[in-house]
Order: sequence, then C-alpha cells, then structure tokens
Amino acid sequence: MDRPALTVITGRAVPVEALDPPSPAAFQASCVEAYLASWTARGFSPVTIENDAGVLERVLALLGRPAWEVTVDDVDRALLQKAKAKQATPEWKQNYRSTRPKVERKIAHVIRKS
Repeated sequence: MDRPALTVITGRAVPVEALDPPSPAAFQASCVEAYLASWTARGFSPVTIENDAGVLERVLALLGRPAWEVTVDDVDRALLQKAKAKQATPEWKQNYRSTRPKVERKIAHVIRKS
C-alpha cells in the first residue's frame, strides 16, 4: 500500500458575486444535470438516461415547485390529479372496459386454485 498521503491543492479566492445563490429553477436544473452526469459515470445506457431524464423532468414540472420543497403529500396529490385526468379520457375508459373482464377472470382463476 504505497499510496501517497493527502495532496494539498493550491486554491484561489472566489469572487463575491460567484457566491450569490442561483435562482431555484437554475439550481434545480444544475442538480438534474449533475444527477444525469452521475448516471453516465456509473455506466448506465444512454437510452436509459434519456428516458429517465424525461420522466424526472415531467415529474418536476407536474409538481410545480423545487424538488427540495416537495413533500410526500405533494407527490400523492399530483399523481392522483394526473391519474384522474387520464381516466376521464375516452381512450382510457375503452381500454378499461375491454381489459377489466380479463383481469377479473384471471383473479377468479387464481382464487379457485388456492
């Protein structure tokens, strides 16, 4: 174990204007970029990263507030609103009506087997 001890790196002064906090939206955007960069560094597929980035952006937009202010209740409320809106569409109702009997038959079959 011939590794050197800690190495001191020479720093520099940070201008005061660089210490001004960014806007919440800019800070959240930089956090999302860093999060996605960490996925790249960990070797995730570019397709996976692209798909999950879209999901993350849609969820943050749906919540309508910075991620650090979101509570569990906010997530529940937002997802419930989205689900109710989707269930009001004619396409969803048609799919539900055509799929429900199949699901009920499968459940009944499993119950009879036990």
